Amino acid sequence: MSKTTERLLIFTGLATAGCSTPDVGFRNSVPVVGITSPEDGTVINFGDAVQFEGTVQDKQDDADTLQVVWESSIDGVIDDDPADSSGYLMFNDSLLSGGEHVITLTATDAAGESAVATVELLVNGGEGGTGPADGEAPTVSLDNPVDGAIILQSEPLVIIGLVWDEDQDAGTLGATIVSSRDGGLWEGSPDEFGRVELETTGLSVGVHTIRLDAIDADDNRSSDQVQIEVIADARPAVIIEEPGDGDWFWNTDIIRFVGSATDDIDHPQDLIVRWSSSIDGIFSETAPNPTGASIIEASLTAGIHTVGLTAVDTDGNETTYNVTVEVRDPLDHDGDLDGFTENEGDCNDADPYTHPDAEETCDARDNDCDGDINEDDWDDLEFNDTLDTATDLGDIDDAWIFGSPESGSAGITLHSEYDEDWLVFDAGDDWVVDNVNIDVSVGPFPFTGDYVIELYLLDESSSVPVDVDTGSGRLSVQFEGDPFDGGEDNFAIRVYADTWPGGTCGDRFEIEIVDL
Repeated sequence: MSKTTERLLIFTGLATAGCSTPDVGFRNSVPVVGITSPEDGTVINFGDAVQFEGTVQDKQDDADTLQVVWESSIDGVIDDDPADSSGYLMFNDSLLSGGEHVITLTATDAAGESAVATVELLVNGGEGGTGPADGEAPTVSLDNPVDGAIILQSEPLVIIGLVWDEDQDAGTLGATIVSSRDGGLWEGSPDEFGRVELETTGLSVGVHTIRLDAIDADDNRSSDQVQIEVIADARPAVIIEEPGDGDWFWNTDIIRFVGSATDDIDHPQDLIVRWSSSIDGIFSETAPNPTGASIIEASLTAGIHTVGLTAVDTDGNETTYNVTVEVRDPLDHDGDLDGFTENEGDCNDADPYTHPDAEETCDARDNDCDGDINEDDWDDLEFNDTLDTATDLGDIDDAWIFGSPESGSAGITLHSEYDEDWLVFDAGDDWVVDNVNIDVSVGPFPFTGDYVIELYLLDESSSVPVDVDTGSGRLSVQFEGDPFDGGEDNFAIRVYADTWPGGTCGDRFEIEIVDL
């Protein structure tokens, strides 16, 4: 059973003169410590692994916050890892020197109070050990690695030693190589010259005591050891030079990406570098050039991207450098700051006065982006901008009436430079003696513009007018028919602005048709 010694301090408050109630003193209890393995009086052979187990508890402090130290009276501190949250401790050690050890477990709380537990352990063999061995112990020399060496975890570690014995051949000796962290690394015999060599990789990161042990046929043991530190291979160094953090681009742009990656072990060309986007995923994966530079060109979809450059070395270590860039869709960008993008219906994103909420005014633009121009001033004949959609005025002369107005239309407008008005009518040329003589009068037109009136005899041509008049004010066109031609029936009138002055959307004109 373990031998436990506890010390207890009690601080008692002193009553202050003149006070009716004494101060209450603070009482701190020392930790409780116990060793459960090995048992007191255990005997082992030199080089055997020993499992140490114990428990620590404290009323004031959590068990895993206590300072814990395992010590040997011969080898000094052999472990100082803290307990887990339940107070349990456990580690293995096969490096104890030969001799009679007093193993001490000490726990110290935050107030500096300590408690200890001890067991005795006998290690047979080795220098200072006891046992039935006869003769001289082997000579052991651990030549590589050197004491204090720092080793990369990814690099092979070559352990070289020499074992010699005066009483038997070297090749008949027993030998082991042990790590204080990773346990047994090798077991066997030296070669005929006493040489022991082991190449190993992947030792745990941390400080190791590497020991070469030898035992002869008489159970004489000896050892040599060095202490090394195993460090992890450093991760690659990565940086993005272009684009800068916070830069923005259009989704139609080809973006230049410039970065670099280096490693403490690998050549740049042995690294793998990946360019990736939080929206578009990986868009390039290759090796950098011999200087470590990675330069690519790519386009990205619209959105806020976290762009990362990741470098991976041959050991699988990786590092990522990130920047944030914005990629904009021009159709989602409010270029004129009028509150609307093109995808939101802005038909001219360069004009802040043109957008879906704008007021329609008399000009040559679709101010409110509804697809129509100056629709507030359309007349009742819209849409009659082509011959196929012309307004039908019906029959003009359906009887034996001469020289009087037969048809008219008022309140017509030319509301833009693109507006046209087409009208058709039937002259009623049903009899040979019904002579068709047509006079069409249109106006008045503003004097600031230049307007065109065309009269077509559709029975002959729909593309070549029989009469044209241009200008402003009131315009007129005529047709004089053949009294013996009964085929002069269908006519069309085209009215449009050759030069539209603007600002005249509400100006009205009339058409008057007279059969002379």
